[in-house]
Amino acid sequence: MNSSGSGVLSVNHLGDIISSGSGKFANLSIVRGAQADNSLTQTTASASAGTAVITIHETERTIINPFVKTDSLIYLTATSDTQGLTPYIARQTAEDPSRQTKGSFTIAIPYAINSEVRINWWIIN
Repeated sequence: MNSSGSGVLSVNHLGDIISSGSGKFANLSIVRGAQADNSLTQTTASASAGTAVITIHETERTIINPFVKTDSLIYLTATSDTQGLTPYIARQTAEDPSRQTKGSFTIAIPYAINSEVRINWWIIN
């Protein structure tokens, strides 16, 4: 609680930490898991961080991932030459078992280029 008696930290029934303010962590864990390409434009991953490749002549890569929520922050870092293009999150769909919707996000570039675009990604909830 803060000085006015208001709660600033809670943990919900799923184990998600909900807080306001800032924090410092001595250790930060990233959930590790497996990752597999399903096609030229789709990957299934079970980790909270991973890698993606937008293949030659494509403009998108969709990552299917159970950690994606409506308000997830998804960070991208290009690890190859993007030829001046900035990869961005084009779509984000929350995991919703009641609707049988798989969580996913789509990384896009404005137009296709003649080389792969390699990207590291990280989901924060």
